[in-house]
Amino acid sequence: MDNILTNILKSINERFPKGKHCEQINLMINGDKRFDYNEVLKYLKDIRDQGGSEKKYIKQNDIMDSNVFLNQLKKLSP
Repeated sequence: MDNILTNILKSINERFPKGKHCEQINLMINGDKRFDYNEVLKYLKDIRDQGGSEKKYIKQNDIMDSNVFLNQLKKLSP
């Protein structure tokens, strides 16, 4: 995984530190799990649309930030 992608994943976990996605993204960052573009998109869309698995991210800035990450990942799409 390249540095740009690793930095985006780390930024996602820093910005959204609670929820099931963090553990899975950490596994991807550490190389313990293969990077799955669609899985990360799913996590971000869940944060944007539902507030995440624990419904913690429901503020407008959470929605905006998840969209920023979605756009960054789309630029790197396979």
